[in-house]
Amino acid sequence: MNKRISYVMLFGLFFLASCGGGSTVTAVSLSADPAQVNVGERSTITAKSEGSVTGDTLGEKVSFSLRVNESGAELSVINDRLDGNGEAKAIYRAGNREGVDIVEASFGSGARATVTITVGEGVVIGNIRLEAFSWTGTTGVHTGWRIRAIVTDNRGNPAPGVTVNFSTNNGTFACEGTVCGSTATTNNAGIAEALLDLSGTEGGARVWATVGGITVSVAVASR
Repeated sequence: MNKRISYVMLFGLFFLASCGGGSTVTAVSLSADPAQVNVGERSTITAKSEGSVTGDTLGEKVSFSLRVNESGAELSVINDRLDGNGEAKAIYRAGNREGVDIVEASFGSGARATVTITVGEGVVIGNIRLEAFSWTGTTGVHTGWRIRAIVTDNRGNPAPGVTVNFSTNNGTFACEGTVCGSTATTNNAGIAEALLDLSGTEGGARVWATVGGITVSVAVASR
């Protein structure tokens, strides 16, 4: 009797999986990080299995799609198969209009979930150009480079009021006057600056600047 019950249960599992296009997922959650963005910005979409007929979802296929697309957004799939944590990811990039977008993740079993992303007013970044100028602090102690990021929108106009994140593989970012640290906001000319201090270090450095999902870099020599 027990053997017969086991066979029946096993057959039932295979039947459910076959009816669901090979998927055993019965429930899924979907999240967006962040769920509020400006035009042109990105969000990481994560689909996670919350229930399965077999308990083993590794490798099961997820389909990501835009159910509502008011902003003109795009989706780029990172992995469309569930990993060992039962997760699959995609990158959402908002379009150039304000609005509400809805992303859906679905499985062959019929399990599906949606997440809403609100797109606010902002600047669609078109280009970032980096320049480096020799710099010595007013005290004469710091020796390094003034890194200037010139940011334009998708029409080639200066992009004011956007945040630029600088990073480097050598040295530290110093403070002097209104320029301080590794984060800066562009002025009305679309310019943001950082001060790279290479005093006490060996060799040159590479500096990266990131705005709205776009990253560029410049190499500087030792000082």
